[in-house]
Amino acid sequence: MKKIFFHKKMFFLLAAVFFIVSIFFYNANFDKPKKNTNEKKETVFYRGNAAEPGTLDPHLASGSWEHDIILDMFEGLVIPGHDGQAVPGIAKDWKVSDEGKIYTFTLKENARWSNGKAVTADDFVYSFRRALDPKTSSYFVSVLYPILNAKEIHSGQENDITKLGVRAIDSRTLEIKLENPVPYFIEDLNQPVAYAVPKEAIEKFGRNWTKSENIITNGAYKLVAWRSQENVELRKNPYYWDEKNVNIDRVFFYPVEDQEASLRHFRSGDLDFINNVPIDKLEWLQQAMPEEFFLVPTYSNYFYTYNTKKEPYNDVRVRKALSIVIEREMIAQQVMKYGYYPLYAYCSPGMMNYTMQEASFCYLPQDVLDNEARELLLEAGYGKQNPLHVKLSYNSSENHEKIAVSIAQMWQEKLGIVTELVNSEAIIHYNNLESHNFDIGRAAFGVKFGDAYKFLKYFHTNSENNFGQYSNPKVDQLIAEARFATDLEKRRNILEEIERIVMDDFAVIPLFNFSDRYMVSK
Repeated sequence: MKKIFFHKKMFFLLAAVFFIVSIFFYNANFDKPKKNTNEKKETVFYRGNAAEPGTLDPHLASGSWEHDIILDMFEGLVIPGHDGQAVPGIAKDWKVSDEGKIYTFTLKENARWSNGKAVTADDFVYSFRRALDPKTSSYFVSVLYPILNAKEIHSGQENDITKLGVRAIDSRTLEIKLENPVPYFIEDLNQPVAYAVPKEAIEKFGRNWTKSENIITNGAYKLVAWRSQENVELRKNPYYWDEKNVNIDRVFFYPVEDQEASLRHFRSGDLDFINNVPIDKLEWLQQAMPEEFFLVPTYSNYFYTYNTKKEPYNDVRVRKALSIVIEREMIAQQVMKYGYYPLYAYCSPGMMNYTMQEASFCYLPQDVLDNEARELLLEAGYGKQNPLHVKLSYNSSENHEKIAVSIAQMWQEKLGIVTELVNSEAIIHYNNLESHNFDIGRAAFGVKFGDAYKFLKYFHTNSENNFGQYSNPKVDQLIAEARFATDLEKRRNILEEIERIVMDDFAVIPLFNFSDRYMVSK
């Protein structure tokens, strides 16, 4: 009896130890810093972020998980208002010349860097020149191409950076000259690539300027620490021009790619905000936690892109076959289940002054499409004796994996295709897309301002977001025309023609349009 009793005691002791250790590891990366014991209590915001940032440099950032942090630290001439329209940021106001080619910005008198120095027009001149310098390798830099000589400078055709159409009239007056009138130019200045960055820190520290001990910011927050794979800590910037209305003292961004873990940390109180909610929990969250769950429609798309310079994806028959057998309704309604809508065009629905150009096959019965796909593959040389082998790449996420597995199964069952799933972290995945190191890759695109041009310009041969290296001279010509078109009807017709060509070329596989999913603590 004593022996049995001893074993029971040991069992419960080991179970207790295991429980304590598991709790420790579960919360290892979420140890909340002790709050300030001063009389004034600090307000601290613990925010889940979808991935570990690769950079905090506004001109180099490419992912939304980087932009979310940067938007707290830096500010441009304008910032997004509640409706997505541009409102004054560092700029107090601006005027546009009658012909629409000259923008004159007046900067706020109280705009300051986090070291207390004034933000000047010269800071923006330096920053626009830096972003367009080919040596910088800026991301999304094409949004600055409307500026006089911007494209020529970035491509290396013009070596004199001073010819860029940006100048400081005085310390608080900035002038920007455009090549031609562009109706969406102000909205494009919302992009981090158009933000001012600190010349002083960059010239002194080079690539290390974004380290916490070196960085200087001009937004609501400044960087305290960047603990790799743990968190990014920000603290309120006392010199920010609107500091009195910044009600949160500190913000912690935690990189949590696992969506189930993200939701667990939110429900346990470790996180106050998350934006990567598991799809199989959406309906339950809507019912169980309606005051904390938010579903917000967006101008966005989820798609697969082909590496069109690589065989056999340079064959439109193969691209078409792979696309038309995918049952988008099933993906949107059964795999994703809630808040997603099947997409047969590249542009999102609801764009301003635009009608989405859906693919011609979207109204055909699925069995007809499946038969056509088999015939197309046979014509291209693939069948039972010679099955097509593809590599499908996506970044780490339960949702991305579920979608990839479902589509791979459709390809196998209908076309006998053998699919290798390639899963990697977001930074690695997007590096592979940018370097064209993939066969078929998962991607997504979204904007806050509903202009179809912002979606379609990335099909230009030389676009930095043209991961699949798609190239069509007619599309290039039309994108150039749309870029400067001010007649709204003419511009609409050009953009709709671009999308029709892109869809007929099966340049990408649009899958669904989606809503942002947030959990925000009460």
